[in-house]
Amino acid sequence: LLILLIQPIQLIQCGFLLSFGAIAGIGIIYPAFIPKTRKKPAFRKRIINSVYLSISVQLATIPILLLYYNQIPVYSVFINIIVVPLMSVLLPFAVFGVIIGYWSFAIGQLLLYPVVWILWLYDILCKFFQQLPGALWVPGHPSWWSVVFYYFIILAVVIIRKKWGHQWMIGIGIAASFCFVPALKDQLAITVLDVGQGNGIY
Repeated sequence: LLILLIQPIQLIQCGFLLSFGAIAGIGIIYPAFIPKTRKKPAFRKRIINSVYLSISVQLATIPILLLYYNQIPVYSVFINIIVVPLMSVLLPFAVFGVIIGYWSFAIGQLLLYPVVWILWLYDILCKFFQQLPGALWVPGHPSWWSVVFYYFIILAVVIIRKKWGHQWMIGIGIAASFCFVPALKDQLAITVLDVGQGNGIY
């Protein structure tokens, strides 16, 4: 709210919406995957929870990606399984490395080595998944009603998940399909792009 009071235009900025959309996914959708009564997660459950966390972020941000970029990175769910947990290591080293670097450049540089290695791993992961078949899905720009319907269904399913159990994920899949279906046009459409040095017609 403070950010919007200072800069209301942030409400239509992609970065702002993605950041808070991801937080909303973690705070609202992710708890719906995890039973309220559970023991301390074992290693296997930690991996499953990481998958759920990645899916929650993806579900919350898919409409935003479509509205601003008209495309979806298909394998981002798998990338986030590695990226998100490593952020808890990257951020502390980055912050302390910069702060301590003011007093001792050598120690600060030493603390920043893990940051460099993690960012290098991120780069390798992104390049690897980018080369896989179907890495990018371009369904086009969704209509506003489909985005509103998508979020409405997700919230409704999360609220009533107690009655459905884990089958509530099917409801989210149905809601997502409405957001992905491109609008059908029964007339010929010609798009002309004026780039200043010529035209692009398709």
